[in-house]
Amino acid sequence: MKGKVQFFAVGLIVAVMAVSSAGAGGRQQFPFAGGRVTAVDKKTITVEGFNGSRKINVTDKTKFTKSVEGKLSDVKKGAKVAVRGQTSGDGKTIEAETIMLNPPPPMMRGGRPGGAPGGPGGPPGGRPGGFGGWQPPTRGAVTSVSPLTVKTEDGKSVTVKTTAQTKVFITKAASLSDVKKDEFITAMGKPGANDSIDAETVRIGGGFGRSGGGRPSGGRPGGAGR
Repeated sequence: MKGKVQFFAVGLIVAVMAVSSAGAGGRQQFPFAGGRVTAVDKKTITVEGFNGSRKINVTDKTKFTKSVEGKLSDVKKGAKVAVRGQTSGDGKTIEAETIMLNPPPPMMRGGRPGGAPGGPGGPPGGRPGGFGGWQPPTRGAVTSVSPLTVKTEDGKSVTVKTTAQTKVFITKAASLSDVKKDEFITAMGKPGANDSIDAETVRIGGGFGRSGGGRPSGGRPGGAGR
């Protein structure tokens, strides 16, 4: 079940980006790939996502990171975090579902899908559509652990409420040797030959049950999952 949730979450990001890039001449315009690893060698990772099979080219300059599960006690003052959950109407409180320590930068900026890649989290259900309504995670630095408070990137102070169900994930350095068949990964880089990706970064595993980000350009891709 965990694997299905990861595949669903990573696949949603890929589906959104495929729709967003369609008007720009196809998938190759978006230097992003994500999905389940089907093959790995010294220079190439092959993944299977909602868009089908995609090759990710790696070099000794490709930066690898891995998401591992942690605990609330790992959240310390000064730590960089990205928090996913239900935000209050005034934006001053968030009921945390997931907290990512040392989060990677948003996948994309400028109104297109961004935020942390998908992973263990909310259950799959329904057809993927209306991605533009999802909210990006709250990013910032921890200024207090009791109560847990985060100063966001735009200078606001947000109180983070946690429960026994709140999940904590930690971003750690990794390498190509950590990429295994059936792992779920996301990669960013530059367009390569034959619709491949020349990867600058590869992230192993997840941390958020949904992809974060603003509304894709051109409106909501409501039929992406059909």
